[in-house]
This record gives sequence, C-alpha cells and structure tokens, in this order.
Amino acid sequence: MRKVIAVGGVALATVSVLLGWKAVAGGAFAAGLRQHVALPPVSASPEQVVLTYLAAADAHDTDTMQALLTPSNHGAMTPSPSSVWDRILGNDESWPGNVRSIRDIRISWSRNDCPAEEQAAKGSCVDVGTEFSFSAYRSSTIEPGLVPWGFWVVRDNVNDRWLIDEVGQG
Repeated sequence: MRKVIAVGGVALATVSVLLGWKAVAGGAFAAGLRQHVALPPVSASPEQVVLTYLAAADAHDTDTMQALLTPSNHGAMTPSPSSVWDRILGNDESWPGNVRSIRDIRISWSRNDCPAEEQAAKGSCVDVGTEFSFSAYRSSTIEPGLVPWGFWVVRDNVNDRWLIDEVGQG
C-alpha cells in the first residue's frame, strides 16, 4: 500500500515494506522523482554545458544528462532497475540513481588541452575542471565530500552544441 501526500508542492510518501513501514521524504524521495533541467542554448559554452549536466545529475534528469553527452556515452545514463519505487528504495545501481546531491559546483579550470587523440577525433575539445560537494545513497566510486572532477567537452564545428565526451576524470 502506498500513501502520497502533497504538502506545499512537495510530495511526501510512505511506502509499505515487507519488514514494516519505511517513510521516504525529502532528499531520499528526490531520488525517485526527476526534476527537469532545461538544456542550455546551442550557443552555450563548454562550462555552461558542464554546469547544466551536473545540475541535471543532481535533479536525476537523465534525459538532459544524456542530451549533453556524445552518443558513445549514452549507455552511462541507463538506470537499472528503472522503477521509480526501486530507486526510492535504493535499488538503482546506475550513476545518476545513486546521487543524493551535488552542491556548491564551481569551475576550477577551462583549457584547450585535451589529449591529442581526443583533439584529433573532434574539431574542438575543451578540458573543463570542476569541484563540487557530493553525496550518494550507497557506497560509490566517488567518495563523499568535496570532489574535483574533469570533463572533456567536444564539438565537430562552431555551429554544433558542445557535448561531454569524457565524464570520468576524478
């Protein structure tokens, strides 16, 4: 049995679990409910693309996250299992599903010095460094706390949107 109560625009839920009742509210409930983060304009800078991607990760908006990745990286956004209730109960093993929060995001650097093979594969490549406070629902390869993280952001020509081609430089 599930009981959902709306309070001031925020949904609170109580979920019946085999061993008793488990109240899920606030940040934990946010893991199951996605909030939409708007895509930046096509003219957005690499830094704006990275900031939007991290905001989308915090909001569990995998559609926006995926739209900001090169096609070869789309598999990283596939939640498993995909049920909202599985994610609420902590059964989502995907990277976005495990994010409790990403806060205090700042750009540490932005430079045109991607590795030669990355630069050769795309028309332009910018290495964007960030730092943010991270917390997860379960043990993660990313340690909780202040995290330095880099992204390679690429595009084929000046009229294309910048897309994230590498998200794993921690």
